[in-house]
Amino acid sequence: MELTKHFTLEEFTKSDKAIELGINNTPNDEEMENIKFVAEQLELIRNTYKQPINITSGYRCEELNNAVGGVPNSYHRKGLAVDIKAESSNTFKGTKENKWLIENAYKYGFILRYTDDTEDITGVKYESWHYRYVGTQIASYLNEHDMTYDEYYIRFLDRR
Repeated sequence: MELTKHFTLEEFTKSDKAIELGINNTPNDEEMENIKFVAEQLELIRNTYKQPINITSGYRCEELNNAVGGVPNSYHRKGLAVDIKAESSNTFKGTKENKWLIENAYKYGFILRYTDDTEDITGVKYESWHYRYVGTQIASYLNEHDMTYDEYYIRFLDRR
C-alpha cells in the first residue's frame, strides 16, 4: 500500500523477525493514521533533502517490539518512530544523511531520540538512526535549548 509517492506501508511494517516468528505486524486504525502522517512528514524531508530516505524499522506491534528487545514504551509501537538507513553506507553515524538530519530534522517535527553523550539522561546508548516524531513545536524547542526529550518530558509533561 502506497502511503506517499516514496513510502509504502510495507516499508514501515516489514520485519524479518516478524516473518521468522510468524508475528502479524499489522497496525490498527490509530497506528495507521500515525504511520501515514509520519510518511507525509518524511516525504517533506525527502523533497527538501533531494535524496532517498530509507526506513529499516517503522511500526512494530507489541509482540514484535518485545521479540526485538524494544523498550515497552517504544514509539515504534504507535507508528511515530523510524530507524533510518543511509544510502551511502551500511552504517548511519557520520554519513551525509546523518549529518543533514541532525541539522534539519527538527524543522519537520523529528528528533534524534537517543543522542551521543546523553545515555545518563535517556538510559539508552546513542542510536544515530532512531528518529521520533514529536511535532515541530517540541522539536524546535529541544533543538533551540539543546535538550533531550526526556528532560523536556520531566520539565513540562510529567504530571505525577
